This record gives sequence, structure tokens and C-alpha cells, in this order.
Amino acid sequence: MFASQYRILLLVTSIMVTVAIQANFERLEQPSGKEYVDYDLRVRKFNRTAVTLNGTISINQIMDNTMIGSFERFEQFLGEEYIDFDLRVRKFNRTTMTLNGTIYINKRIDDTIQFSSNTFLSRLGNQQFQHYPMHLPTHGLCELIKHVHGEYTSAIEDIVNMPSASECPISKRAMHIRDKLVPMDVIPDSLSSGLWKLVISGELNDTIVIRFMVSARLSDDYGFGLELG
Repeated sequence: MFASQYRILLLVTSIMVTVAIQANFERLEQPSGKEYVDYDLRVRKFNRTAVTLNGTISINQIMDNTMIGSFERFEQFLGEEYIDFDLRVRKFNRTTMTLNGTIYINKRIDDTIQFSSNTFLSRLGNQQFQHYPMHLPTHGLCELIKHVHGEYTSAIEDIVNMPSASECPISKRAMHIRDKLVPMDVIPDSLSSGLWKLVISGELNDTIVIRFMVSARLSDDYGFGLELG
């Protein structure tokens, strides 16, 4: 009886060893993000049955929990006769989209047109937006530009031919924007990752005469991923 049980135990042990799973690295590839973290890793044969991962991971920039932002889209719906936003979003590098183009002020504009804003968030980034309780103060154009100069200077400092904080009415002009990054230093820390959309409307005599939107994607993953096969 004991011999029979011993043979059964050996048989079970043999089966367990036979069906044991051995996992080996096959491939590691980094599609993007080397400017942040460079995974210089290779797969090599360790012995007859095992393959190992070897190399160096280089952190090339200071990284914390700070969000990074990339423009997604810009669109003007109304008001080209007042202000023509000839702006486009284009790819700047593998991980970043920037805003480029020219803003034409086609008429002298004072504070008669009142500008207000609405903010929307798509948490999954799939264009399913929900209204978010955050907005800029309602102002005329002169007061709005003055407010931006005072509170968000870094957001406009690289815009060529931007009106001064004291100018009113705003004269006809062309303002040029080149490779504008999302100004993350003026973005509230409380904002979560996702696709954000800001809609600006200008109202004259209870009628919306100017409307445009800009959307940007906020993320904390620094735009890189690994493919491990």
C-alpha cells in the first residue's frame, strides 16, 4: 500500500513539473518618450532555457506628479468680422501638439462686447464632455486683456503684437503665435488628467457675436509607453 502511494506521489510530482510554466522575455521596445526616460534595454540569452533583460534606464528630465499638456484642437464658430482666429494645432514632436497661426483684430473693439467662458471635461478623452464648474471672469475685451496681463502673463508673453494692458479700445492688428505650448504654470493644480475644452463667447446686446473653443489634453504619463513582448 505504501509503495503504491509513493508511486502515485511520484507520478503527480512528475506531472506538476511537466506542466510548470516558464516565462521568458522576448522583446522590449520604447515607441516614444526618450526625451523624458530612455529605456536602453535589450533581451539576451542567459542560458539554454532562460532569457533575461539587460541595460540602463536613463531619467533625462526632472519628473514629479506635475501634469503635462498638449493642445488638441482649436475652432472658431462665430465672429470673424470682429476677430478672426486663424489658428491651427500641429505636431511639435512625438509627444506634444502646439498652437500656431495669427489672430486678426478686424475692428476697433472696446468693452462693449462682453466675453464669458465655459469649461468642459472628458475624463476618458473620448469626446464625451461634461460641464465643469470653472470659468474666467466675464469682461469686455479691454478688461479681459488687462486681467490676462495681470494673472496669466506667461500665457501671452510670446504672442507677437499683443495689446498692452492699458490699451482701450483695442486697435486693428495681427497677433502672431508660433509653436505655443499649453501654459501649464497657469493651469490650476486641481485639474485632473483628461481632455479639457474651454469655450469663449462674446455677447453684444444679448446676442452672441463671437464664439471659439480650444481643447487640450492633460496627462501625467509624460507621453511614453513600453511594449513588452
